[in-house]
Amino acid sequence: MKCLTPQEIDQWLSRHGHESKSDKMPVISFYAPAKFSALEAFVECVLRDVFCHGEVLLLVHDTDLERARHLRVIEALRNMANERRPLSKSPGFLFAEDEWEHAVTLFSLNANFYWKCYLWGEREQLTLFNWEGEIFDLWPGNEKGRKTALELLKTFKLKKIIRRSKTRGK
Repeated sequence: MKCLTPQEIDQWLSRHGHESKSDKMPVISFYAPAKFSALEAFVECVLRDVFCHGEVLLLVHDTDLERARHLRVIEALRNMANERRPLSKSPGFLFAEDEWEHAVTLFSLNANFYWKCYLWGEREQLTLFNWEGEIFDLWPGNEKGRKTALELLKTFKLKKIIRRSKTRGK
């Protein structure tokens, strides 16, 4: 695991084609698993079955710094990687494929703490976004990834959120 600054995060995202979300593959929004063990299992399946391989980048986007006990857990993980900068200076966590179990744990903890975070795959604009613990958005990257993601929602009995478009002038 390597911690990245905002500039390093931007460079990694640019190198891997994450400048903007593609309109060709719409987002899948759904309610996150309620139990922590199910949450971890689901995130592990997303990495294994949708992301498939390569590096993943996790960005802690928004934290509740009032809950210092939660921040201590994240800081302990950062200390294990000899990271001494504060989370605000290096909010990105880059994981090699053989470190995915750490990415699963960290994403799951962030969701459990109700902190917003992103998890990006290195190919095909794969992205999992946690909306403060209760709602996830997944950009699967391609049709195969979309089908696999929808199967995971069924397997884990997660409710898909249907977003209705608003009509103008009414």
